[in-house]
Amino acid sequence: MAFGSIGQFEGQFEVLEDITVRSIATYNNKYGAYVKTWTGVVQGTPPNGGGAGLGYLRNVTISDFTVENSLQAFYVTQCNSYSGFTGQCDTSKFKISDLSISTMGGSLQTDVVASMQCSGAAPCTDISIRDVLFKVNGGATAKQYLCSNVDSPDGFECTGRAPQT
Repeated sequence: MAFGSIGQFEGQFEVLEDITVRSIATYNNKYGAYVKTWTGVVQGTPPNGGGAGLGYLRNVTISDFTVENSLQAFYVTQCNSYSGFTGQCDTSKFKISDLSISTMGGSLQTDVVASMQCSGAAPCTDISIRDVLFKVNGGATAKQYLCSNVDSPDGFECTGRAPQT
């Protein structure tokens, strides 16, 4: 389940709002569900370059979601940029808020349930993750929640800093 790429076109305002995702199963994907925005800095030109788009994603509910053999269950990056450019991950002004994930489980390839690299210019707010249970390749329970610029997480504790990818 992908939300993005969003924020690719400079100054263009995009809205993703009032979305419900329910009763989904994914197998052998990199992520079960993810949100991907471009940085707030223009690098290159669309279709393969861009950045500095505006807008928001809010009021999204993901529930009854099975993820099998994925790297991570949930992923957010606001660090997408033109090929070869890195950094500027804290510049996106695209706002992510009111995101609820519940009743999610399955198997992961790593101990990281979620990695959320939100922008310092527009931190993620009102993120709730409840009733999730993932096993690492059928063994130990996955427990890591990596966060950057996630304000007041609900139902989970950030266990480390999300990498800028």
